[in-house]
Amino acid sequence: MTPSVKPSSQVLERIYLGIGFRLIARYLDMVLLVFFLLVQLLVAELGRGMYLIFLVPAFLFQVFFYVYCVKRWGGTPGKLILGLKVVKDNGENVGWKEATIRESVTLAFSLATLCVTAVALRDIPEDSYGLAGFLEKNAILIEVFPLANALIQMLTLLWSNCESLVLICNRRRKAIHDYMAGTLVIRRKDQAILRNGLAGATLDIVI
Repeated sequence: MTPSVKPSSQVLERIYLGIGFRLIARYLDMVLLVFFLLVQLLVAELGRGMYLIFLVPAFLFQVFFYVYCVKRWGGTPGKLILGLKVVKDNGENVGWKEATIRESVTLAFSLATLCVTAVALRDIPEDSYGLAGFLEKNAILIEVFPLANALIQMLTLLWSNCESLVLICNRRRKAIHDYMAGTLVIRRKDQAILRNGLAGATLDIVI
């Protein structure tokens, strides 16, 4: 019987990425999403009806960006640029289940925001909306349901902070959504090492 091989600290350090790589990947994604935000700004200026219609493709684009790209190519564009890949804990490629679960909470917040915004757009008079600038339009939408918007923002911020805290407190640099989906973010070139079981280490909590 072949003895099991324990991973060296050097191998683990290379495979289990630090928080810096994931933050850089997130910032790259944000830069790319600026272009989509510009489209949103243009559509918002076309009127209340057009903006209401635009909410659906906007949500579908988020699903494409954070779910389809992870399932199809192993990561969002930011991760792909850095040579990172989202894989299962055993090193296998993620499926639709893992890609959807790891983004499910964020998508739920986005869907809640979409619903609140859609109802607000429906209730705001066209004249009031059309005469306002973009920042004023956002303020008007928020004022329709201030408590709902404040709650969504608070929960989103709480989720983001908890994600970051968990990410920096474990050896494999897994965020909460990684534990939910059973995934890891590693260097693409190290997938074969993980798949072969060399890096099958248990979780160590940093105190």
